[in-house]
Amino acid sequence: MSTHEEYSKLSTLQKALITFLLLIGLCLNIASMQKKATTYDEHLHFSYGTRILNGNPERVTRVDDSKMPFSALNALPLFLSEKLKKQNPSNFLIPFLSNYKTAQYVTVLFFPLLGFFIFLWSRRLYGNAAGIFSLFCYTFAPNLIAHARLVTTDFYITALTTISLYFFWKFNQNPSVKNSFLSALTLGLAQLTKYTAIYLYFIFGVIFFLKHAGQIGKIRHHYKKIIIHLFLFIFINLFVINAGFLFKNTLIPLKDYSFRSRLFQSIQTNAGLLKTVPLPFPHAFIDGLDWVKNNEETGESFGNIYLFGKIKNKATPERNFKGYYIFAFLFKVPLAIQILILLSLIHFFRN
Repeated sequence: MSTHEEYSKLSTLQKALITFLLLIGLCLNIASMQKKATTYDEHLHFSYGTRILNGNPERVTRVDDSKMPFSALNALPLFLSEKLKKQNPSNFLIPFLSNYKTAQYVTVLFFPLLGFFIFLWSRRLYGNAAGIFSLFCYTFAPNLIAHARLVTTDFYITALTTISLYFFWKFNQNPSVKNSFLSALTLGLAQLTKYTAIYLYFIFGVIFFLKHAGQIGKIRHHYKKIIIHLFLFIFINLFVINAGFLFKNTLIPLKDYSFRSRLFQSIQTNAGLLKTVPLPFPHAFIDGLDWVKNNEETGESFGNIYLFGKIKNKATPERNFKGYYIFAFLFKVPLAIQILILLSLIHFFRN
């Protein structure tokens, strides 16, 4: 069943309630951002997005390390306003498009999009009431509202991770070409939001294995279809990633890179004949991965990290706090949501 067909089967009251919650979420985001200053890194994402629109996806400095093509969406309004100024300086859209708040509104638009997919997925799993309840919890989630109004890629990866997993779930339920295409497309788009999305390849593999672990005979019988879907995933992902970086400097061999991180230098040194094989990825994509890994190894881009009265930074021998994100989760996620998660886990293991 398509997304449109699912939505059309909802009652008028259900559609009204869903629309109301999505609009409430949109209004909360817009209202909460009006008197907020920009964060320290928003202009860095905006700057990289502008460079993408001007045809230059390459990393220029260390601060470009993790910046991604999706930031071009935020830079698009100002980019268009500059074009309009040249054609008609008095165009009434120019003040709106050139306002920095408009760049933030672009991210806000993804808030109802993600909310709609959360409703759809919950509804398909547990029914209408569960779908609406999930959407209600999402609409008033403070952490999501906090990031959905920023010119960064954190909310983009949140949205694309969820949506790509949703379509991969649909693909596992019904391995049609359409579901395969949508799953591969959204997975590829996720790679243009943040490098963390690379973990999705591993997650997709684990999900597929767990789903079909007891169906080896069936898999062998349909191995040709599996190979076709696999090649479709690979082709679409490579195409989307290359398109996101404007197909610039693709097919550069490993030997021609100047890596900074120990990990990538080691791979380059030990690659043997493979280092002469052209890589089917844009230079900026690989270069950014290297920058990110180098920053992890050296702590070069790290600020002060605080936890339980202690501060660590790049000068600290052990600059990472063990279990930091677990403690951050306990402090930042609303207690009501934590209780619901705990109850759901208890219910899951009991049944």
